[in-house]
Amino acid sequence: MHRLHFMIRLMSLFIMLMAGVCAYSETLKVESPRFSHFDMTGYTTYYIELDEQRRIVCIKSDDGSGTLHTDVTASYENGRVLRTWWSDTSDRTSERSIDLQQEFAEKYQLEMDDGRITMTSLWNGDVYEFFNGILYVKISGTDSHRYEFADEGDCYGVKLCDHIIEDKVTGLAEYGDYAWEARTIVGKTSIHSDNMAINMGNLFVAEDAGRERDFTYVLFPFIFCDAPCSYTFGSYESSSHLVEGGSSYGAENLADNGGLPWASQNGRGIGDTITIGVDIRSDLLIAVRNGFQSSSKPSLYDENSRVKRLRISYKERGCFDEFLLKDTPDLQILNVEKLIGDYGGYGEHFVLEVLDVYPGSKYDDLCIQSVLPYLWRAPLPIEDNNVVQPIDLRAEAAEQSIQMPKERYNEVTDVENERIAPEGSFNSEGRAEKTISDRGTKVMILAIVALFGLFSVFFMVLRRKDS
Repeated sequence: MHRLHFMIRLMSLFIMLMAGVCAYSETLKVESPRFSHFDMTGYTTYYIELDEQRRIVCIKSDDGSGTLHTDVTASYENGRVLRTWWSDTSDRTSERSIDLQQEFAEKYQLEMDDGRITMTSLWNGDVYEFFNGILYVKISGTDSHRYEFADEGDCYGVKLCDHIIEDKVTGLAEYGDYAWEARTIVGKTSIHSDNMAINMGNLFVAEDAGRERDFTYVLFPFIFCDAPCSYTFGSYESSSHLVEGGSSYGAENLADNGGLPWASQNGRGIGDTITIGVDIRSDLLIAVRNGFQSSSKPSLYDENSRVKRLRISYKERGCFDEFLLKDTPDLQILNVEKLIGDYGGYGEHFVLEVLDVYPGSKYDDLCIQSVLPYLWRAPLPIEDNNVVQPIDLRAEAAEQSIQMPKERYNEVTDVENERIAPEGSFNSEGRAEKTISDRGTKVMILAIVALFGLFSVFFMVLRRKDS
């Protein structure tokens, strides 16, 4: 009798286990901000249920009322997907069964090349372009959005950075509550599959669910890319590099904290430049490890020269900042936030120019171990004493004005005026034009001089009449 009871319990446990396996699912949570006339009105929380093949089987949403609403359900069979979606909170439904491959080929053109994903709608001309953690969505040829994707540790964050209408960038400040806190929060559950047909089906299902357009835009990279938040610098080139004993100390070494550093061929390397290809992000900082850093021979750090003063120019923007680095092998994070401003785009360039060095105790060779991107939203420890702020060139020039020749002082202050010129405008050569306030001051001075001249002529005429 006891054996029978034991066998019944064992069979019940087995059936429950099999039922659990068959009903396997994971849920991806997405919190998407809602906007009305560019004012944030709250968040809509989406719950995306996935089966064991990472196919979306159901999407539910909560608009903040606390009540879950089923937006869409999906079932799959023989390369087809049956989608049932609700247009609102009523019982009205729409249903459609499609062949995934055929429907996708008729609706979209998808190109994937060296990490860049471009999808063009053949129906309305909308274009999705994703590369290096940045998504551009071009709608109907004129209206565009730019999103930045970042790994924030326990979740992913997606920030809407620019809204572009007819190629005119409108700053976030003009959009009221389009602020950092309004980013979309995406959970860590993966929705990407190596099976492209599954990804196609997930895109169709997601399109039926999103009440906000941002929902579909944000999911696009997560569906088609296995690492949507990765970001790297594109290229490294230097004006010189050392080749010694069969070892090359080229600029490409700067892309890795380990291994050999970059080393100048010109001794201490003052005046050497390093050009880095970048895809500009609003949260981008630059992380530098100074000197020659070797775990097997740490003395190489002091024996070789290290960077002391560094100028970083934003080539396409025509402005620069200068930084005073510490003489330490610790990570130093250069704050280029003001240098970047509200700009952004693929294929830009930073130019790093060496202005001064800490001399090596044994060799003149200037070495830099690495120059890497650092996203300030990244879940890495960052201490305030590791962040290097730009030098205030104007204040520095004022302090040195007593010892500095007048011509040199004027040159430095003029350069500083050009550096902060984003508040003004740029001419075709990329140099900053004078601001309106500067021109107004000059006009006022000229007006006073002209008025003084008129009064002088008037009094001279009166004196002649009296005489």
